Amino acid sequence: MSALALEKDLYSGSDPRDAPRYPCAQAAHYLFLPETTVAYWIRGGSYQGGYFQRVVDRPDPDDHRLSFWNLVELHIIKALRRRHKIPMQSIRDSLVYAQQEYGIERLLLDEGLRAAPGRVFFQRFGDLVNLGQDGQLAMEEILTAYLDRLEWAKDGLVSRLFPATRDVVTESPRIVVIDPGISFGRPIVDRCAVKTATFAERFVAGESVRSLARDYDVRVSEVEEAIRYERRAA
Repeated sequence: MSALALEKDLYSGSDPRDAPRYPCAQAAHYLFLPETTVAYWIRGGSYQGGYFQRVVDRPDPDDHRLSFWNLVELHIIKALRRRHKIPMQSIRDSLVYAQQEYGIERLLLDEGLRAAPGRVFFQRFGDLVNLGQDGQLAMEEILTAYLDRLEWAKDGLVSRLFPATRDVVTESPRIVVIDPGISFGRPIVDRCAVKTATFAERFVAGESVRSLARDYDVRVSEVEEAIRYERRAA
């Protein structure tokens, strides 16, 4: 039985990808976002004299924690906001439009974001914010770099997220992963499934990178990337 299936049983049949797990501060920590920004995207707020509704819906309205799928949505929104600072209401309006066209309720989690529904999303997106052809191409290029850090399951929905460990996303190796079926969704080094926080804590305690690599039978570069990720988040 896979780790994802095993944990699904522990949640009495609920999907671990949609289970409340991450306080807002922790989600911000994992994705290198300001906590206030994450809270803003989750709750909605005012902008330029107007108001936008929240773009990310928590799995349980009575539980302040976010799910793994919420992390993925935040990851994609970060890509959309990265260069052009697109208004949040435009992002929401584009998602609603794509949903009406294709019936996909959460396009940011769906593999359709790479296909026809994604094209509809971008067309509507560009129209709403007056992005020219060059602007749309630049935005798609940024988004593609972020989509390349996702893995989808057989159901067409995201199952794993490789958060960027460096400022330039395309220069971040796929070493650190967030997998909702392992370590309760905490960031781990992919090849050994050891939490990145464990590497960082032992390093701070005085152990060398090489000794840690030997202990967990991983490459020195993997240990270094785990420590880099935790330090950058801190």
